[in-house]
Amino acid sequence: MRHHRRPLIALALVALALVALFAAPAVALEIVIQPNGTVGQDTWIGADNPAQTHGDEDWLHFGGNLSGPDEFRLYIRFDLSALDPSSTVDTAQLELYQFVHNGWIEYNYSVMQVTGAWTESTLSWNTQPTFEPVAVTAFSGSTWQGGIQMWHAIPGLETLVQHWIDNPEQNHGLMIKPTDNFYGYAQIWSSDYTSSVLRPRLVINGEIVANDGSDWGSVKRLYR
Repeated sequence: MRHHRRPLIALALVALALVALFAAPAVALEIVIQPNGTVGQDTWIGADNPAQTHGDEDWLHFGGNLSGPDEFRLYIRFDLSALDPSSTVDTAQLELYQFVHNGWIEYNYSVMQVTGAWTESTLSWNTQPTFEPVAVTAFSGSTWQGGIQMWHAIPGLETLVQHWIDNPEQNHGLMIKPTDNFYGYAQIWSSDYTSSVLRPRLVINGEIVANDGSDWGSVKRLYR
């Protein structure tokens, strides 16, 4: 018996080498999550009317109005429950369509991870959930100032999106607010807007796996 072990081991190693050689390489895939008003969760709140809700409106704001002074904050959450924790996110960015702006918006804005539960129908300035004190990322409104009737991307969300996929119970979305000052506000179409192609979208690139073990095509069909 000892005489036959080496050939068997050699054959096993050759087989493993062939599997490794012909295995499909990992490729970067993209999904675009762009919900409608029925499943989308997005709204805005203002400090000057702290009890008012805006969840059924077809636009969103961030920035503010100095006449109040009235700071505006944007809240948004995307459902990632169909994505398995074995997924690997390479890049993720939020894309918002600004149809107009009011005043001067060339200030800095912070993107915060929300840590408490909320719904668009009940959220107001008075009922804001908790959020992490350190911003996930920040961006300048300089490109937004002259960029109406166009898309604007907020990149740098891959670590947060990966965290949400790995820990779905902690996905409470994100909030955009002025970092230090404001003198105007961006106006953005929400998930309630009639044109589906202009609603907020989350674009994820990476190795995406569906929760039910289906192939990539089934994951893609869930969203776009």
